[in-house]
Amino acid sequence: NTRAREKGLAPGLDIFEIPAPQPAEVVDLEKDLKNLEAVWGLMKEWDELWESWKTGMFRDLVIEDMELTAGNFNKRIGKMRDIKKWGVWAAIRD
Repeated sequence: NTRAREKGLAPGLDIFEIPAPQPAEVVDLEKDLKNLEAVWGLMKEWDELWESWKTGMFRDLVIEDMELTAGNFNKRIGKMRDIKKWGVWAAIRD
């Protein structure tokens, strides 16, 4: 709704060659949504891998690959510094 209102004001601002302001609240919200989509995408990716390992044949599991994959996921989660205060980050990290 805020973005629609902002677009509605754009023609009036263009007349006076005034740049549209970026409300900090909207910018922060968009950043949080992007981070949330990233963390849930990572979680979905992990769940899909876990499901394949869980339902696959035990003899087909390659432990080294699993450890490497888990380490890479841990590293990717660790790089998400903006969301360390979120409960979802702690839940995934553990």
